[in-house]
Amino acid sequence: MYNPQLETFLRVADAGSFNRAAEEAYITPTAVIKQINLLEESLDVKLFERTHRGLTLTKAGKFSLSGYKIYYTVLQRFCDTGKKYHAGGCQCDSYRNLSHDSGTAFNAIMA
Repeated sequence: MYNPQLETFLRVADAGSFNRAAEEAYITPTAVIKQINLLEESLDVKLFERTHRGLTLTKAGKFSLSGYKIYYTVLQRFCDTGKKYHAGGCQCDSYRNLSHDSGTAFNAIMA
């Protein structure tokens, strides 16, 4: 299932800042911050350390990042398979850019 908060989390983690993630997603930095705050509230965990020097992932954020990348990669594969069998396709094109670096854990799962 598509989740814009998770997509935003991946963008922010990859970009290293709310502003760069906002530019990549063509939304405002305020919207990015709101999505991250909502995600952190719903998970009851802090994903980023916010300092005057920028953002860094917390320990929980690093753990979540690896899991979410695997999740998005699997979801993209599922959607790609669905597109083969459904003429209307699947609304998963945004995952393609986020799932490029899933790591060895995904390769082990899919082997």
